[in-house]
Amino acid sequence: MKIRKLFMMSILLLFITTYSNLEFRTALTSDMIANPVVQEDPIIVIDDDSDFSIYPGYGNETHPYIIEGLTIIAGDSEIGVNITGTTKHFVLRNNDIKSDMGALGLVGIYLYNVTSNTATIENNYITGFAIVIYAEMTTGLTIENNALKRPSGSKLGVTGIYLVQCPFAYIRNNALYDGNVPVFKEPYSSEPTLNAIEGGKWFGVYMSYCSDSEFIGNSIDLEGFHIIALAGLYISDSDRILIETNDIRNVRMEETQYEAFEHGGISLEGVNNVTIFNNTVEYTEKRSLQIAGCTNLLISNNTFGYVETTGISIDNSINSIVIYNTIQHCPSYAIDIDEDSSNHTIHHNHFIDNIPSGPSQASDYGINNVWYDTVTEEGNWWIGDWYGGPYVITGTAGSSDPYPLGEPLTIPEFSTKIIALILFMSLSIAIVPIFKKRGIS
Repeated sequence: MKIRKLFMMSILLLFITTYSNLEFRTALTSDMIANPVVQEDPIIVIDDDSDFSIYPGYGNETHPYIIEGLTIIAGDSEIGVNITGTTKHFVLRNNDIKSDMGALGLVGIYLYNVTSNTATIENNYITGFAIVIYAEMTTGLTIENNALKRPSGSKLGVTGIYLVQCPFAYIRNNALYDGNVPVFKEPYSSEPTLNAIEGGKWFGVYMSYCSDSEFIGNSIDLEGFHIIALAGLYISDSDRILIETNDIRNVRMEETQYEAFEHGGISLEGVNNVTIFNNTVEYTEKRSLQIAGCTNLLISNNTFGYVETTGISIDNSINSIVIYNTIQHCPSYAIDIDEDSSNHTIHHNHFIDNIPSGPSQASDYGINNVWYDTVTEEGNWWIGDWYGGPYVITGTAGSSDPYPLGEPLTIPEFSTKIIALILFMSLSIAIVPIFKKRGIS
């Protein structure tokens, strides 16, 4: 009997010990999954699909690898998260990515040659880097709900988004603020160094060769930033772009050696088939919106103004519709069309107290530009310098608004679908709203 009791006690003790060890290992494994590598290696380098294996997920579209909940600290001239040449689906979310105290990190998140429609960057807080998010040759990238901020009390210009050869990019609801944006130089380099981003042309958000992309609901406020910013948003060499419901403010320059450079809210160069809808771009040092070498634009329901020069500058561009915008308090022209631009239609806009000492609030040196709606025979609302009769537009084109509006407009709230339909009907081109496209190689 004693032997039997001793045997049973031994079995019970073995069970308790085994269970405790199993519970400990389970808790440890769970902790490792919830907090991967954060203690061991705060800098993430992934250059092969197998490097994702320490993160939860399967790497497919429905169960991507999740890199989440990390505090990543990068040293001087280091990259916080470096992902190149991968083919698996992954999500970077809810991470705190920052540079070491007193250091300037090179790039917060760096993506290069990542397979189409596999990368998502969302809900991260990133601060203390010369370039916050850099992506090249990465189609179908999603960048959403991130906060990009410089360190408290720092005078470094350290944040922004730089995309090159990233078509079908989806950039939505990101905040670039507290004087953080930007430190970018062109031409770009696929292996960025500090020398490659110092002393050149800098932008808040830079997008080149990024056709079929959306830039929606972002906030860019460069107040307090002490270095030149050529544009809050700069897009070049792209086709079919939607820019909607963004708030861009305080794009200014305080370094006098760069005074000759142009800088402002939104700058488009060599971009075709664009919808610019329901944005607010104010308190920029130069233009609110600059268009150069572009075709087929719809500019509607935006608020521009409180700048030091021009509201909308149209250079060497053709076929735009400018309707239902408010353009106010521009000491130069509210809209300025150069001699190489043609076939622009401009009506139902608020022009409020622009160029108070000039003969008119707009200028037209181009060809075949119309300043009223030819169907309804309604023009624009000119407040501050219209006293009856046709409104004469400054410039060699000899343009005028023969049907000025006698009372303030009620600006309709169109959807982007209706906006696209208007553009299609008016220009006879296939412009449709750009929605997120997946599964494109």
